Amino acid sequence: KKSDKTSCILSTAGAERFQDIKTEKHDGYNVGYIGTIDYAKMHPDYIKTLSSTSADKIFITGTGNDAHFFENLRDERFVLTGWTDDAADILKKLDVFAYMLSPNHYGTGEQVLQEAMNAGVVPVVMNNPCEESLVKNCETGLVAKSAEEYIKYIDMLKDNTELRKRLSKNAKKYAAENFKFSVLVNSWNKLFNELEKIPKTEKLWKKTKESLASYDIFLESLGEYSDLFRQKDEKEIFDIMSKPEWTSQKKGSPRQYYDFLKGEELKNLCIIGYKSLFANL
Repeated sequence: KKSDKTSCILSTAGAERFQDIKTEKHDGYNVGYIGTIDYAKMHPDYIKTLSSTSADKIFITGTGNDAHFFENLRDERFVLTGWTDDAADILKKLDVFAYMLSPNHYGTGEQVLQEAMNAGVVPVVMNNPCEESLVKNCETGLVAKSAEEYIKYIDMLKDNTELRKRLSKNAKKYAAENFKFSVLVNSWNKLFNELEKIPKTEKLWKKTKESLASYDIFLESLGEYSDLFRQKDEKEIFDIMSKPEWTSQKKGSPRQYYDFLKGEELKNLCIIGYKSLFANL
């Protein structure tokens, strides 16, 4: 089965250092978000949804498509902190981590979510596959199925401090056991040991004297699945590119790869319609 050839290792980069964070004493009920400010990552109804909650302060920390995101923001409860190199400084101000992401976001390991849970800041997330793999509903946080349910959960945690304390304790304990660097290292060591037993295949870059672009190596690494990138017509490509998660300046978007690889010939970066697609980036 194909599933037998698939492994998933959670990326974590020392999030356990957030275990020592102590919540600052503060008036009212604080919720907040830390991360990329862009609809490629955040839920399209984030501002509308959080504005409908009874939170006293809503901290938004990060950079991205800021001007567009906040152009109609009139709610004075929102505190826009901008970029920070110290997530701990924000997390210690929060009662709840309001991490409401787009259903089509590009995230995987969600380092900041791991950090929030290590700090004991209760996460409220949407039922996207990524977040559901990290947060156990009603055990280490709350997982909402809709914006209406999200509002209900945020308000419920304001009123039910006992529930908030229980979820905080559980999140902190779960994070300490699962979101640490030693777990990552052990998982990779186990996988590498298994990979060493698999017969090797000959690679194109070992057989040819021609120079290969990064895109050629990328296609070869996909094996039979490289056809997914070879057989799309121009209209299909533009339909895909119209989605918010593809229009971001960063975070694995075509624009980021174009900027990174622009030293190579454009024809090596794009095939069958991709040239015209990237020409206007």
